[in-house]
Formats: sequence, structure tokens, C-alpha cells
Amino acid sequence: MRPAARLLLLLLAGPLPRAHADSAPPSGLSAAELAALETVEVVAPAPPAPEPEPARPPGSNHLTSLSPGPRGGAGQDLARLLGEVAGVRAESLGGLDSYATLSLRGSSGSQVLVLLDGVPLNDALTGAVDLSSLPLEGIERIDVYRGGAPAAFGGQAVGGAVELVSRTADHPGRSASIELGGGSFGTLDLAGSLSSGTWGSRSKAAFWLRRSAGDFAYHDDRGTPREPADDRVATRQNNDLQRLGGLARLAGRLGGWEVAAFAHGEHLARGLPGTGSHPAQEARQARDQGLLEVLASPWIPGQRLTLRTWSRLQRDYFTDPAGELQRPGVAPSTSDDLTWTLGTRLLSRLTFSAHRFEGAAELRREATWGRGPAASGPTAQPTDDGATRSRGTAALGLEPTLVLAGGQVELTPALRLEGIADAFGEEASQQASRLLLSPRGGLLLRLGAPLELRANVGRYHRVPTFYELFGGKGTLWGNPALQPEEGTTADLGLRLQLGARPQREQLTLEAVVFQRWVSSLITWMQTSQEQIQAANLGEARVRGLELSLHGRARGGFTLDVGYTLLDDENRSPRPEHAGKRLPLRWRHDVDASLGWQSAPAAASSLIALKSRLAYASQSFLDPANLHPLPPRLLLGAELWLRPWRERGPALLLEVSNLLDARVAEVELTRGGLLDPATVPAAIADFAGYPLPGRAGYAALIWSWEEPR
Repeated sequence: MRPAARLLLLLLAGPLPRAHADSAPPSGLSAAELAALETVEVVAPAPPAPEPEPARPPGSNHLTSLSPGPRGGAGQDLARLLGEVAGVRAESLGGLDSYATLSLRGSSGSQVLVLLDGVPLNDALTGAVDLSSLPLEGIERIDVYRGGAPAAFGGQAVGGAVELVSRTADHPGRSASIELGGGSFGTLDLAGSLSSGTWGSRSKAAFWLRRSAGDFAYHDDRGTPREPADDRVATRQNNDLQRLGGLARLAGRLGGWEVAAFAHGEHLARGLPGTGSHPAQEARQARDQGLLEVLASPWIPGQRLTLRTWSRLQRDYFTDPAGELQRPGVAPSTSDDLTWTLGTRLLSRLTFSAHRFEGAAELRREATWGRGPAASGPTAQPTDDGATRSRGTAALGLEPTLVLAGGQVELTPALRLEGIADAFGEEASQQASRLLLSPRGGLLLRLGAPLELRANVGRYHRVPTFYELFGGKGTLWGNPALQPEEGTTADLGLRLQLGARPQREQLTLEAVVFQRWVSSLITWMQTSQEQIQAANLGEARVRGLELSLHGRARGGFTLDVGYTLLDDENRSPRPEHAGKRLPLRWRHDVDASLGWQSAPAAASSLIALKSRLAYASQSFLDPANLHPLPPRLLLGAELWLRPWRERGPALLLEVSNLLDARVAEVELTRGGLLDPATVPAAIADFAGYPLPGRAGYAALIWSWEEPR
């Protein structure tokens, strides 16, 4: 018998009794073979190499994971990438890398929690996160939670949450990449990265530089929508952008601990061009921000315990020397705000039998100082009173997942308890504190191998941000009379997946219905042609339907379609608003893409083509639904070419808004009078900021990897 076969039989039979010196060896084994068996050591497995934060099992959550792909941030931004997901809509001020916030299922930007490597980026000052401040360079994946989000994330995730996870080296060795791109409207991109990995550590550094003039042509009605005779084609002015940033990440093992540090910094300067009919020539904004995060996690089989501490510093500078963006009658202004955040979170994940448990405790302190000096001119004054405003948060989140019926059923009761204390006014003399309880529950039911049912229900609260309360820069103004908003959200969805093997035919279908009941809803609405103000709309009801399709067929073809139907109703006690649509909500939203590639992504050479269609129906700027935004249909196409190997040069060619759509027809009314008029209007995004027409972009990306 071969020695390997003898060893296998002995292992199956059980441990061997220790042989006495005068005893004979077992049948068929020599004394030397037996001695070798007796000296075998059982060594505990070594901790694994450090990895990025692992993805949570989706459970009952409606979770979609995205990847920037090999192009990284070349010619694309986060707002555009997220727009491909059903139920997700980015609201921007027009153009590449313009200010943009995220709406999930008709929510406001402040109701969507955004995290970078587990660090919440929503602050007490603005609440909403500017997606243009989050470049895609160095990002491995983006997790989108539509509707309910993990209790560890936070109670303000009303519409959902988005988490960005940065990339480290995924294997031992070194790699690097460099990209150079340029396109229409004076756009120029330069980015690079360097990664290094050993069996015990991972590191990555990246930088990016972007500039754009943003001087595209658009339809201008000159502020007289009912008089199309004076319309003209104008060129966007003061819409330039300059950005420079970098990040570094280091992860390794220290004894039995997994430790990591992450640093991110960026400088951004851009013009604030105003709305299409009321342009601003001199208003400017600058932002400097830095984030430092340290985490430590002991290596415990079957459990993950992570202590995360972070500090974030952000400076926002705004100037409007000519008063072009101010409320009528208000003098020109300048503001200089400094916001500092310090936080720590302890997160525990463990598995008991088939059940999972996640608990989190968090402490966070945020403070903002208005340091704005008066602008030049005899009547100029600062927009901020110079007071210090601070918010302290203590939170506890518990989320067990009970796995029943042999894994066919998962129940997830969750609870988030938050205590929030605000201090503001001179020497923080005014204080307000709140205790918020947010219970949630989820169900995952596996109805056979390809079919799953998910259901969620939860209660939430959101306190107004300092920006919503006190405002006000440019056309956006605060409202000190705001009350906290609260409500209940629920959803029910079915997911069918056929063929899950990589590089084979696959079809995934998902349908989700959702509803949200809100009281004291806080939203931004247009109160004049020059002013947008935060307001409580009383009660509101938002319900809708999400349909998603992902297909992969033979020959390298892929199809992705996302459709959202949004039925929203303003239930304000004000008669001119009751029963109307909520401002800036699209009834129909479609995003579809058709792609083809010549070979699997790991093949030596690759040609990939992709076309995209994005449609949004008409919406309104104001709660009385008197100022419509026209519907829009945008088409785009891209070509990705990699000549001969996976690591080497690659060329990207892209055209957006192929049909050069810049104008659409809208119907205007005058508060119920029977005199509707159909007039041309600029295709615009949030608050009437026009979008660019046809644009081209090209990038050369070269990647290198050390032979292994």
C-alpha cells in the first residue's frame, strides 16, 4: 500500500495509541513511518492578510454593488455612475463634476447617508454630501442600500445609504497606473496610483488632477418663459473647475491585530454660474477637506470586532462680491466656514450557529465656525454671524439576523437609538437636545433556488441641518423655523436570478414597491427666480415602483435596465400646495445600457462597446407646480480598447448627449387660469441649472504590474 493511502486510512480510523518501545508497529507500517506520524504538529492557522472592509450579507436590504471599473475616474463622476441604479437620481448644478446631491426613492440629499470606508460624510452643517467631492480614483466598490440601511450606519438614512470602499493591493507585488484624458469644454484629467503588497501588508496611494472651463452652450429664456421671442443661445460663464487631491491607505498585521490607516485630502475651486436665466459672473466657491481614519481589528475566528476613529476637517469659502446670487435687497457677501468632526465607532459582527449579529456604538462631535469677513464695498456684509455651532451625537445600533427553516427564512429586527445635542448662538448659549428611537424590521424569504422575497419596514427621524436652519449661501437660504421631520418607510420586493456562474448566461430580475409617509418633510423649494429656501411641507406621501433587469448573453452581450415610477403627493395644509407634486421629483426615470465585449475581462486583448439611455420625465421647481422643468432624454456611447494584454495601455473614447438635446417643450399655467402656454425651455437639472449638449472625451490609461 502506498504511504499516502496508509496515512488516509489511519486518519479516518482515528488517533493512534502511543506505541510502547517493545510493541510491534501496526500492520503494514514500518517503525520509521510510525515515528514520522507521531511528530506531526497541528499549527493554528495564521491570520489572513489584511483586506478591505468586507461586504455585509444583503439580508433583507435591497443592496446593489457597483464598481468604477478599469477606467476609474477617467471622464466619469460618482453622480453619473450612481444614476444607473433603479431608484437613484443625482441632482446636480449642470456639467461634469458640478455640485451634486443624491436622491434615493424620492428622498432629499440630506436623507441619504454617504460613507467613505465606514466614515459618515454627512455633517451637521449641510447634511447632504456633494458627490463631486468624492472622486472615483482608488475606489474598489460602491454599495448602494435603497430604502433600509444597516442600523450601524445611522438614523438619518431615510432614503438609504451609499458606502464607498477604497482599494488596496489585492495580491503581493507592486502595480501602478497612470491616466491622461481630455474632452469638450476644456476638460483635462491626470491621475495615477501606486500599490504594493506583501503577505502581511497592503498599501495604495493615488492622486488626481482635473480642470474644466465648463463653457457649454445652452438655451436661455432670459427670465421670461412666456415670451419665447426673446430667447437666445448663450454660453455658460463662470462655470470653471479646478481640483487636486490624493489618498493613501496602509493595512497590515500587528501581532494578532489587523490595523489600517486611511488619509484623503482635496482642494476644489469652482465658479458658481447661477441659474440659466440669471447667470452670475463673479460668484466663487472653494473647498479644502482632509480626512484621517485609523482602525484596528483583532483576528478572532467567526467574529469581526472593529474600532474605527476618524477626524475630518473641511473649509468652505464662498464669495459673491456683486450680490448676483443673493436674496433681492441683500448686500454682497463673503463667508468662510470651518467644520471639524471627530468620531469613533465600535462595530461587532459575529456568527452564532447560522445566526448573525451586528452591534455598533458611536460617539461623534461636530463643530462649525463662521469666519466670514465682510466683502468689499460700502454695503457689503458677511452672511454668517461668526457664531460657533456644534452637535454631539451618541448612538447605539443593534441588528440581529435570525436564520430559520434551514436558511430559507431570515428575520432582521433592528433598533437604532440616538441622542443628539445642539449648541448654537453667541458662546453656544442656546441648546437643544433630542432622543431619537428608530426601530426597523426585515424579512428575507427564499422561495426556491432562483427566487427571493424581501420586505422591510422602519421608523426614522431627521433633525434639520445647520445649513437648513441658518443658511445661506448664494441662491440657497435657510429657515430657522424648521421642525424635525419623521416618518415611516416600507418596501416589498421580489428577485429572480437565473444562471449565476461567472462568464455564462445570466438573467436577474427585481421588482420592488415602496412607500414612505412623512410629516414635517424638509425640502428645498424655489420661492422666487433668484431664491431657493428650505421649508417644512407638512405631510407628504411618497410611493413608487422599482424595476431592474440585468442580463448577460453569449457572444459577450450585456443588458442593464432600471426603471423607477414615483408617485408623490404634498399633503400640506396650504391649499395652493395640497395635492400637488413635491418639488424636484421625477414621475418616470429610466436608465438603460447595452454592452458588448470581445472576450472576458481577463483576456489578453479586449474591445468593449457600451451605449446608454437616460430619461427623466417632467418635474417642478416649486410646491405650487407652476414652474416646470422639461423632460429629458440623453443618449451616450463609449468604446474601450485594450490592444494586447490585461496590464498595459488602454484607450477610452466616449460621447455623451449624442443627440445634442438642449431644449424641450413645457406647458405653463398661471395658478389655475385657463391659459396654458407651451414654450421652449432649457433641459436642466436641480433648480434650473442647464445641462451641456453633445460632448466628447478621450483617455489613455496605462497600467503596470510586477511579474509574480
